Amino acid sequence: MNPEFDRMVLSSGGQPQVVVHRSGSFAHRLNRDTDSWELLPGLGTAGVWAMFILPSGDILAGGHFSLNYQSNQGRSGAIRFRPSVGEWATIGRGLDGAVVDMELDPDGRVWLGGRFRSTGGQCASGVARFDPTDGSFQTFPPRQFEHTSDLVLSETLGLVAVTDAPESGAPGGASILRLDPLRGQWSRVAARRPNGTFSGPPFGTRVLNELPDGTLVANGVAFARFDPTTWIWSFPPGLPLNAIYAQAVLPDGNLVVGGTSRLDILNTTTNTLTPLASAVNGTIHAIELLPNGDIVVGGNFTAIGGVPAANIARRSHETGTWTALGQGLVPVNPSSVAAASIRLLGDSKLVVGGRFSSAGGQPASNVAIYDLGTGAWSPLGSGVT
Repeated sequence: MNPEFDRMVLSSGGQPQVVVHRSGSFAHRLNRDTDSWELLPGLGTAGVWAMFILPSGDILAGGHFSLNYQSNQGRSGAIRFRPSVGEWATIGRGLDGAVVDMELDPDGRVWLGGRFRSTGGQCASGVARFDPTDGSFQTFPPRQFEHTSDLVLSETLGLVAVTDAPESGAPGGASILRLDPLRGQWSRVAARRPNGTFSGPPFGTRVLNELPDGTLVANGVAFARFDPTTWIWSFPPGLPLNAIYAQAVLPDGNLVVGGTSRLDILNTTTNTLTPLASAVNGTIHAIELLPNGDIVVGGNFTAIGGVPAANIARRSHETGTWTALGQGLVPVNPSSVAAASIRLLGDSKLVVGGRFSSAGGQPASNVAIYDLGTGAWSPLGSGVT
């Protein structure tokens, strides 16, 4: 079963009939006549998986939305909210698949990664660069991968992507590739071994970050580090890290890592773990660090650190205590990731995206604003579908 899917419905004969994405936001069924998988329309595909705040204050949201917000037809993998207008609109000519991560280039353009194959008719193979000023896309020759799950803009390596490319360091391993934008060429982030194979991170890598010293850290089903001076991946022993879906780099170079029933501080010098929450009743999918050192986490959970919280909560840096963000988020269905992305908006607000129908007790379709000062929730425009 594809690791992106977490539930399977079987027919009476025991054969796969329906599979549901781990985010709970879409499902496919097997068409017996054509022997192919088709989108199951009853569940819908709306949901925000990634967000980015542009310097202008505009908000980009990535997902796989059911409407083209310019022509009210078709689908789009990324949309844009302009506060001055108060409406969502498709970026450029749209993308034919979901955007799951975004990174800002120093020149002001935005890198997009996800499960799309084209942007406005141009072949893109999971990676494209978007110019917010004129709405244009820059694409690159495709490599042998279908999509990317995470992007990092490294100071030493440039754009680095976690991909599903078949060529990897070890049998079944994930492929982490870097892009040379001038040549439009992809290459492995790994050293060649004497036997001709490449060292690489383990299969199941979902998240990737760069530490202040230039080291890359990968996580998912196991923790791995990449040394850019030697081009070697290493695997610190004794770290019981699995089912990790989110991680963030602290100012001191340590990591906050979250996943299924856990949230920890990973000391990147000693390779030791310190729990941040005594218990997580569910899964962490998003982590945002606030300027005062507080940590906000979101996902699919009902309690954290002994405090009831509806899928989103905040930890005080000063006291170490957890508090719920008001009434929190109500997921579209119990398996949905209510909070898949959290971004700081200005100095005092959060924009939260995911798969939810209400925020703070009022209707909100998959995206909402939380005021850190007043504790009030509000929908962002008419939401997204």
